[in-house]
Amino acid sequence: MDNVFSFVKWRGDLELPGLPLSEEDQLVFAILSYVNFSSCMDEGETLTLSDAARRMISSGYVEDDYRTLDDFKFLSIAAFQPRYSNLLISDPVNRFSEGEERQFFAITFHLPDDTKIISYRGTDMSLAGWKEDFNMSFEDTVPAQADALSYLTMIAGKYDGKIVLTGHSKGGNLSIYSALNAPGEIQGRIWKVFNNDGPGFNEESPTYGKLKEYKGQITTIVPSSSIIGMLLEHLPEYKVVESSSSGIFQHDPYSWVFDAPGLKFKESLDKDSLISDRILRGWIRSIGKKEREEFVDALFSIFGNAGIKTFRIGAADLFTKGPEFVRAYIELPAKEKKILYRTVKKLFQSAGSVLFDMRLEGGDRGQDSCPSPL
Repeated sequence: MDNVFSFVKWRGDLELPGLPLSEEDQLVFAILSYVNFSSCMDEGETLTLSDAARRMISSGYVEDDYRTLDDFKFLSIAAFQPRYSNLLISDPVNRFSEGEERQFFAITFHLPDDTKIISYRGTDMSLAGWKEDFNMSFEDTVPAQADALSYLTMIAGKYDGKIVLTGHSKGGNLSIYSALNAPGEIQGRIWKVFNNDGPGFNEESPTYGKLKEYKGQITTIVPSSSIIGMLLEHLPEYKVVESSSSGIFQHDPYSWVFDAPGLKFKESLDKDSLISDRILRGWIRSIGKKEREEFVDALFSIFGNAGIKTFRIGAADLFTKGPEFVRAYIELPAKEKKILYRTVKKLFQSAGSVLFDMRLEGGDRGQDSCPSPL
């Protein structure tokens, strides 16, 4: 099946702004945020994308500079297409702290018409990055969200022109968060906001309240079996793209299907996504913010005590880390074990309730059905 690699080859010869910025282009920029350009650029330096790519590629595949090997391959192709090669990139900001549970990266692309595209990175493979994601379920603002707003404010003050915000996974959440919380004069310059399968916001956060009042244009794209993009509270409007993978693996943007010359959209989410959405919503709503915090802290303390700092784990690592993970759970204080048990039990209760309701709904209508929770 054709994917985003195919797209940059199809449309790579049509320069911007000859062919206007599309939903497919913004996905290209969202994916490129997974490249650690800060490792090849000096402070205050501006480079063309192709020049920055040459610096990155000259070092070969350095694991810490990419989320996956596919990111390295994608950079090697996209950065040398006429459509993108001469675009200037600037202001890479990379902030990471295990202690602060902070994982943030952003980069700015300069289009020929003076539009600035801010691309926020999604979650990397670090334990701190994943912990920060889970913290969104109970914190009003996590460090990366504050960083995203600060970055937008900095770019808006430094450059003129329209602004486009994009990101994949947590990066999509950061795009929306920074747009909603920006001062009015900056909001007026934001042309579009793109969220590629990023999670929403906890329903008690001030940002979720602003989401329903925002007058700007937000485009959310999720795969047909989306799980990440359906987490927490979000706007009911979204576009559904086909994926060549299944389940949670559809979160990978390289699996999203293209039908020349663009993304191949569907009318609705798959049934399994609607089911998981109902289950997870019911589960999260059954536990308060304090209980969510205690659960997340207990869960990630197991990883930390097992010496796991990254989810970039190979098959061989499973044999060494597996026993450490079990030991870490066994040594967990009784109070934290109780928290884990109680919260996981509520997850199963939510699943049972949703599946029972579905049987009743199917019986009432004479068919197996699952209405959209939206």
